[in-house]
Amino acid sequence: MTTKVKLKEFRYWAFSISTLPVRFLFNCIFILWAYRLTPYPTAFEKFGVRVVDPEDDGTCNYTRKVYVALELLNRHDQEKFEIIRKNFRIIFLKPANSNKVAFYWGFGVCSLNKRKIPESNYTGSLIGWLVYEAFKAKSKGKFRSYLPASEKVRNLCMEEVRRTQQKFNEI
Repeated sequence: MTTKVKLKEFRYWAFSISTLPVRFLFNCIFILWAYRLTPYPTAFEKFGVRVVDPEDDGTCNYTRKVYVALELLNRHDQEKFEIIRKNFRIIFLKPANSNKVAFYWGFGVCSLNKRKIPESNYTGSLIGWLVYEAFKAKSKGKFRSYLPASEKVRNLCMEEVRRTQQKFNEI
């Protein structure tokens, strides 16, 4: 029984390590793409975070919503905002149809799937996902960010999201 568990863990880690070059390549592509796109100017000037949207048609709807979420965090929860600012240099609003809402690529790049965030409470959900990914990046460290997060790390991140959501519900 234990050998089967160890074999599954080995396969999991072997698969994770084999995908490192692919994730590194995608991260480099996102960084280059983000620097070619125009960031939301207010977020970049005020916070030093590039919020880019490749589908932006000049209205800045989604990038403005991310800026509002960052501004709310800056006003009401300075500690979590500093963690986000420290870990994310680029917030990339991807137009993908994947199952994940948010994903940390490493090297300060966080991609958000803008189609998966519910419109009813967009700013609150956005704050929750940013806090989750920032705490995951913080707890995993710089070089382990390419490996999958453990259950303990995910639980800690979800606890921080619950605290943040509770704080913003009281405001």
